[in-house]
Amino acid sequence: MMSRSTIAWVVAVLVICTVIMAYVSMRTKEASAAAAAAPSSAPRKKTRHRWVLVLDLDETLVHTPNEGRADPIERPFVREFLRRVAETFDEVVVFTAGTKEYASPVLDGLDPERRIFGRRLYRESCSIVELAGVLSVVKDLRRLGEADLSRVRLVDNTPSTYALQPASGVPISSFYGDPSDRALVETLARLVSEVAMDGRSS
Repeated sequence: MMSRSTIAWVVAVLVICTVIMAYVSMRTKEASAAAAAAPSSAPRKKTRHRWVLVLDLDETLVHTPNEGRADPIERPFVREFLRRVAETFDEVVVFTAGTKEYASPVLDGLDPERRIFGRRLYRESCSIVELAGVLSVVKDLRRLGEADLSRVRLVDNTPSTYALQPASGVPISSFYGDPSDRALVETLARLVSEVAMDGRSS
């Protein structure tokens, strides 16, 4: 039989070993947690570049008869178009030559929860420039403050509005209430394809 002193010594050694193991386990967990929380030193690879879509309002998304004195007529497929471009682009902006007093309620009708249009630019944001000897309303996309205008697209039924950045312009036919109009469907296909191709080449 072991003496009492020997038993006491064994118990003391076991207690010390248990304390040491508990301490090592605690420090290991702390180190693992710190490593998980620390940012990776390797930069994350971007899946694709930032794309911004700018949309005209009148005769592009809606038509308002009688110079704004009647309720606007929505272009066919406009709701689906807006939903899809909001999913595809990093930001969707409205840039209209209409006044805020007129356009804001129309935009609220198209985007009642304000989840689609990141920014709304009205008449005061437009520029007047001389084009071929004629004063024209132009939407200068530099006002957006985007670093790369090569990935900004402006859909507008009036080509002169993107005269300062013609490469960004996406022409669309004017809408005056035709219920069989399919221009937004065709434009959507072009926009989605362009962004997708850029993602694959990144």
